[in-house]
Amino acid sequence: MPADDQISMHAYLYLTLFKIRYMILYAVCAFVITLMSTPKIAQIMRRHQITGKDVHKPIQPEIPEMGGLSCILSLTIVFGLAYFLLKDITFLAVLSVVLFTASIGTYDDLKGLTQPKKWHSPSLQDFLCSSA
Repeated sequence: MPADDQISMHAYLYLTLFKIRYMILYAVCAFVITLMSTPKIAQIMRRHQITGKDVHKPIQPEIPEMGGLSCILSLTIVFGLAYFLLKDITFLAVLSVVLFTASIGTYDDLKGLTQPKKWHSPSLQDFLCSSA
């Protein structure tokens, strides 16, 4: 094996391990942010009466909706941080798809979407993803 191939292989492995280490750090950060923000977001949703019935329990208590916003918040922070640290445009592309999907879900929860519009929104997302 030529020396250049060995050097390039070592550089590739180093970069791969470097990225994996950062990905683990990002995942831990996203988990901690989600864990800390979920109770606050649930409290805000209760205060604004954005609640629904828990249909999976016999007494059907009122529970806050849109708790997924805590996941969106953590992904926004983590993907933004990843973009600024690694300067990889892929993170911005993924973040734009996540935020677009979250905006459709938020609009559906607050205002409601008709079934045909719900059917067309994934098609629009696919189009935007393929053009990015």
